[in-house]
Amino acid sequence: MALENYRAADRANLLVRLPVPLGTDVWKICNNPAWNSGVESAEKFLFGEAQTPRCVVKADKFTVDMIADWGNRIFPTKADARSAL
Repeated sequence: MALENYRAADRANLLVRLPVPLGTDVWKICNNPAWNSGVESAEKFLFGEAQTPRCVVKADKFTVDMIADWGNRIFPTKADARSAL
């Protein structure tokens, strides 16, 4: 009976396909807590350009909540996340 329910749900496109298993290490683009407009202004004055990045790449464990940002701010590899910056 359970297999029939699974197949019916699959045919009706009711199943969610996760990009990676839950708990897998993924890479997330986050706002850099060390950045603000004052820091940016000071760096431009002192160095001629901003040194502190606005966003950084951090490792995290994959959760269902991350599906909406998959491919935009959440990536399977660090290289993918860095290239999206």
